[in-house]
Amino acid sequence: MNCLVSRSNFKIIDVGDSAEAMICTDLARLEISLLSHLARALGLGPIDVEQILAFVETGNSTAETRREVSTISTIITKLRASFLDAFKISPGEHERAVSYYGECCQQLSYSISSPLRLSSAMEPVIAHWGKMMRGFLR
Repeated sequence: MNCLVSRSNFKIIDVGDSAEAMICTDLARLEISLLSHLARALGLGPIDVEQILAFVETGNSTAETRREVSTISTIITKLRASFLDAFKISPGEHERAVSYYGECCQQLSYSISSPLRLSSAMEPVIAHWGKMMRGFLR
């Protein structure tokens, strides 16, 4: 709820006093919420979301990628880049993993008691960040 949108602008507000970890968490919340909403609205499945995640994390896409998947991948990639550039932060892998996995868990818990359900197509995202977290716990 901390976004201002007009026909030509998109601004994220109310993070001025946040430390880097909190800003990364805000980005994770926005990204996961957006992806879950779009997956549900466009009827994307786990394979589509897996392709989006792969593109966002690596920058690689396949020739068979659907237009919707490619567009969402580009939006999230640009959102992440502009967000991190605007706040002049460069979170480490551990900080990112904690923020994104924590946000996945938070949204899963909201799904239990709220009409804002996390899309079932988000399983690859949860698995990815869970794997990242397990890698740091070894």
